Amino acid sequence: MGCVYILKNEAMPNLIKIGYTTRTAKERANELYEGITGVPMPFEVAYEYPCEEPQKLEREMHRKLTSHRISENREFFKYPADDAFQLLQELHKFSTTGSWRKWTSQFLTRFNKLSNRRKPSPKGGEHL
Repeated sequence: MGCVYILKNEAMPNLIKIGYTTRTAKERANELYEGITGVPMPFEVAYEYPCEEPQKLEREMHRKLTSHRISENREFFKYPADDAFQLLQELHKFSTTGSWRKWTSQFLTRFNKLSNRRKPSPKGGEHL
């Protein structure tokens, strides 16, 4: 469990940082400001999106926004924060829906196989 966050910084207009953490986005924003000596202003949490697989969701966000990435080895993007949050919600909705469908399909397949193996017993009950 953790969250995917979208951070903004007044010193970097029109840029957002998209990352993930297992703590709060505010803690991560503070950590980044204190740890990066070249940033004159603190980061502001634009959005924080709790989820079960934040690393996977962050990776998918980065993949979708590749053309907006400022540097290949940095998590900064020239992209509107509101649009990024909307994309984040859509990607999460799609990934969880897909997982549910996959689980349901697997469950039904196993259930059908089990049901087909059952044979009626002489007393009208079932046994495996």
